[in-house]
Parts: sequence; C-alpha cells; structure tokens
Amino acid sequence: MSVVVLSGDTNVRQVSFAVELLDPVTGELVSAPATVTADGLAKAPVTNLSGRFVFLAEPGAVGNIRVDLHGLPYEPISSPPPPPGQLLLRLTLPSLLT
Repeated sequence: MSVVVLSGDTNVRQVSFAVELLDPVTGELVSAPATVTADGLAKAPVTNLSGRFVFLAEPGAVGNIRVDLHGLPYEPISSPPPPPGQLLLRLTLPSLLT
C-alpha cells in the first residue's frame, strides 16, 4: 500500500504537455541551448532532467509551438500544439546539412 503525504511545503503541479526535440540522424534528445515557447502561454517551460521541455497547466489557449535553436545546425521549426489529451509532442529537427 502506498501513501502520499502532503505538507504545507509540497508543490502540486499539473503538466499540460511536454515537447521532445530529436536529432534526425542519431535520434538523441536535443535540449541546450535550444528554447521552446508556446504562443498564448505566459510561462516558459521547465526543462526536465531528461531534456524534455515541460509546459505546466495555465489558463489560455495554446497556439503554435516555436523552437529557437540558438545556432545549432538545424532548420527553424514550429508546430501546432499536441491534440487535447496527448502529453508529448515529439519533433524531429530538420538538419541544415541535408
């Protein structure tokens, strides 16, 4: 039996969705120095330990997802948000080298 103990110091967050950026050749996750933003959301995502960009739930409609690659060797990319109920948006980055 598991028991969840919450104290006054416990932060409870709800995840809206996460964005995963993949290198087209290696399939590895790409994170730093890339940044991800979502039109319509005020807060930036949290980058979790695995390198995914996690958007926490907040009021407002989510628009396009935009990726700024800060000089990494990929083409700029944007995408519509994931459909309702889908928690992961996986984007394969288009390479500049092809």
